[in-house]
Amino acid sequence: MSICVSVRVAEGLVLAADSATVLMGYISPQHKAPSIIQSFQYANKVCQVGDLPVGVMSWGNAAILDRTIQSLIMECEYERAEPDRV
Repeated sequence: MSICVSVRVAEGLVLAADSATVLMGYISPQHKAPSIIQSFQYANKVCQVGDLPVGVMSWGNAAILDRTIQSLIMECEYERAEPDRV
């Protein structure tokens, strides 16, 4: 379970989330359901996209295939920083 909160205040929008997450997977081929393989207490569930006024909160699955949500955001920032290719 994740807790994500957004609050609108006079100065702007505040985003907050807890920092615990788990890695799910199959312990062995005999297990039919995924189990918790490892837990992490310091995940980044709130990210800013570059220097833009855009924040992203994630919950549920912490990854898409073998990539974390934060690494995908960082890749988008890197691609945005590159000069246009012709």
